[in-house]
Amino acid sequence: MEGAGDVPRSLLPDVHQGLPFPGSPTRAALVSGSYLYYHYGCDGVDDRGWGCGYRTLQTLCSWLTGAGAGPGGCPQPVPTLLAIQQALVEMGDKPPAFAGSRDWIGTVEAGLCLDHFFGVPCKIVHSPRGRGLEEQRPAARSSPG
Repeated sequence: MEGAGDVPRSLLPDVHQGLPFPGSPTRAALVSGSYLYYHYGCDGVDDRGWGCGYRTLQTLCSWLTGAGAGPGGCPQPVPTLLAIQQALVEMGDKPPAFAGSRDWIGTVEAGLCLDHFFGVPCKIVHSPRGRGLEEQRPAARSSPG
């Protein structure tokens, strides 16, 4: 696996730019700032079938890195797959055998890692089919206690 500071050459920047809107949206929200699109195998690791959560997290991290996010305003490198796994073990979220495995991660683990690596706290707010979403807004925007 590549080191934490290595950026794979196969990464594409800002892949959303220039794409047509799907259908005719009544409202759209776009990313402000640049990011790199991390994809299966981009760093030489064959992560087909288990790497989607990691690659989505790495893409988010690349945007945060470009925005200068990190502890004390010091930008952090995008973590490698192994660094993500080791962080989850260090946090006590996963057992030691998780590091170096092909086990997938989900949204909860991605949120833990965004906080761990970049100091960006995350919340998951349940809102079935968008019902009650307006009432959830204060909880989603409040700082962790």
